[in-house]
Amino acid sequence: MLELIIFFLTVLSFHNTFFNLKNKSCFYLIRDNIATKLYLELDRIKMASANNLTTMVRDITYYFIKYYYDKELTTTGQRTLPEDQLRGMIDLLYVEKAGELKKYIRDTLKENLGAGYSSLAVENILLEMFNDPEYSKQRVYLEIMEYQKKL
Repeated sequence: MLELIIFFLTVLSFHNTFFNLKNKSCFYLIRDNIATKLYLELDRIKMASANNLTTMVRDITYYFIKYYYDKELTTTGQRTLPEDQLRGMIDLLYVEKAGELKKYIRDTLKENLGAGYSSLAVENILLEMFNDPEYSKQRVYLEIMEYQKKL
């Protein structure tokens, strides 16, 4: 889709430069309107792409945490974890296993996105995620609490 938008912008630029139309003001209006729509579509694609990557990182993180959550349930022989034990487990994962979580996120995204993997975008998301760990931990905590309520 991005290539198509760039192509249309190039064609519009070419027409503007090389064709002598009788009503240039009408052409400029049409061209600017189409170009604006194309730029808006390009912005929408970029935002969707960024949102998709953020969603993927969130899902990968939840999967990582759920692995250790299930492991904790098996170890303790419990059906659900009490709130204090759950918070302790999440704190421990975000402190002691932060490097492992980051590596897991990068590796999983590289495997799933292939050539579409953008290390810059991923590193920005990871930076934001670990810049405010309390927010991230609270989100994971709330997700697990909701999950436990359904059991």
